[in-house]
Amino acid sequence: MPLQGKLNIVGIGPGSAKYLTQEAEEVLRSSEYVLGYNSYIEQAKPVLEDTKVIKSGMGKEVERAKETVKKAKNNEVSLISGGDPNIYGLAGITLEVARNKGYDKEIQIIPGVTALSALASRLKDPFKGEIIVISLSDYLTHWSDILKRAKKASTEEMNLVLYNPRSKSRPDKLKKILKVYKENKSYDPDFVIGKNVCRDSEELIVTSVSEVLNSEIYKKIDMRSICIVGNKKSNLDKLKNNPEGPYMVSIGPGNEKYTTKISKDLIEESNKVYGSKRYFDSLNLIDKTNNSGVNSSSYSNRVKTRIRKAQQVDGVTSILMGGTSSIYGSSILGEWHEEINQKIPGVSSFQMLAAKTGSPLISDFAITSPIENNWIKTVEKFKKLGVAIVLFNLSRKNYIELKKSVKDQRNFIALGRNVSRKNEELCIDKLSGSIEKNMDSSAKNYTAIISPLSSTYWKEKNYLISKRGYGRKYEY
Repeated sequence: MPLQGKLNIVGIGPGSAKYLTQEAEEVLRSSEYVLGYNSYIEQAKPVLEDTKVIKSGMGKEVERAKETVKKAKNNEVSLISGGDPNIYGLAGITLEVARNKGYDKEIQIIPGVTALSALASRLKDPFKGEIIVISLSDYLTHWSDILKRAKKASTEEMNLVLYNPRSKSRPDKLKKILKVYKENKSYDPDFVIGKNVCRDSEELIVTSVSEVLNSEIYKKIDMRSICIVGNKKSNLDKLKNNPEGPYMVSIGPGNEKYTTKISKDLIEESNKVYGSKRYFDSLNLIDKTNNSGVNSSSYSNRVKTRIRKAQQVDGVTSILMGGTSSIYGSSILGEWHEEINQKIPGVSSFQMLAAKTGSPLISDFAITSPIENNWIKTVEKFKKLGVAIVLFNLSRKNYIELKKSVKDQRNFIALGRNVSRKNEELCIDKLSGSIEKNMDSSAKNYTAIISPLSSTYWKEKNYLISKRGYGRKYEY
């Protein structure tokens, strides 16, 4: 009887094995082979004791993808990707190779905690409003495209997240981006550098764009850094970690398989845990709940009431947050940031949607929501620049409004609700299609990803594949 093949593309999170989701750990332990970049293999080492490991260096991404697909024909094989495989990771490359090789076995993509969520969890309220995420590496994206996206972002009140900000081969391109921001802003934006986030050598520097441009701080930024440029409303101050306060524990998209080890351990260690009933149901928690007196109509007030109640309990307490608390979740705390211990990052609903629908992101992307005044204009502006668009808290009415406004409707869109839960809804179509017919008119919690025009559809797997790399950068 032939061996059953399976291909896993696994996000291992930032810096430490304790940020692995339960699903990632189980899949890695069950795999016969695990392939990955040297430092990622080292990071996942605690769960790779009985696994055949194949390591390779930087720049060998295509070779790793090819070897993974080859071995996965008759074995369960996992290819590990730092952070999340859909955010500057290996999902796109691997799916392209698999499709080109005619791979017909099972494929599973497992999301992981991102560097941006990890850094944001160390700060008070970094993401007030819309977010644009850009990699400054010009190896796979033309520098002219990177600069256009950054210039457009600098004219909006968006939070800018910079991946791969500075390397030996491009030491001064970050300066060009920051000078653009300085020229286009009437104020000096706050600037945060996170180095080795979630590792023992973690370092956070909170400063400003002007200070970075005019001091030795600039030289501290490297490829192990991730940076945030704030807007007028964002609060990039470091979280003070009040030891008397509760932990704000992100539990992921609603299925305990995608809760991280650190979140699970904190919940088990806590004397009391607070949160909505559906969070408790998703984690099968029964005996630690104490939600009496927190039925306020305002979500913000419910969370603040839980903080007050938690402060009256001796020992460790936790408050459950869906997805990851730093994206459309942290702002509810306001001054209450002084009253909490730590924020624990998790997997966001948009990452779960991306994993279920292939590789709709891969490169630069913007995050917005109908709660923002100019959200449709944001979609139109950045879609033209080849940026993927993530939409939170979407309703059927919102989507119809969007379709009426967007002229070019050739892009694919992935739409989901309750993704990874029992009542999951998933759909892939083009903007020109009729995806709204599948939407519940009473629901306001859809998540959507509009892929770049370069994306293609793999019908046999019902996957979107976004190509990362221009011209002939990658040969398959």
